[in-house]
Amino acid sequence: MRTETVKGLAEIRDLLSSLTSDLGVRAAFVCRRARGAEDRAETLALFLDGEFLENRNYPLAGTPCARVYERGIVYHSHALSRIYPDDSLLAEWGVDSYLGVGVEGQDGEPIGHIGVMHDREFAHPAVVETAVRLVAHHVAELI
Repeated sequence: MRTETVKGLAEIRDLLSSLTSDLGVRAAFVCRRARGAEDRAETLALFLDGEFLENRNYPLAGTPCARVYERGIVYHSHALSRIYPDDSLLAEWGVDSYLGVGVEGQDGEPIGHIGVMHDREFAHPAVVETAVRLVAHHVAELI
């Protein structure tokens, strides 16, 4: 994967680290559509339980991320791995709630998404949504 082409990668990593800390959630991530494959995404940064994981390229089908590209925002308060049984990482990571927001390019087209996950319901979903939307707006300038 060519994350070195992302001009603001260090800033994205800092934003995700701060987002998890500020919101008290276990995970935060930024992804973009995989180059040449609209049905796939690639992580640019994935922060889980206080550390960055290796980036991955993955199929969108059967994931909550796929729904972000359809709706612009997706929120699941619980039962995440039951709703998306084909996304084995959700169960492996032990996350139960998800909030994802689309990232749009200057032309208004979706270029990626950002999200947060936690092992229980978010204490204040409206606050989580507002914070993720703000970061998504900033991330759009970096990817």
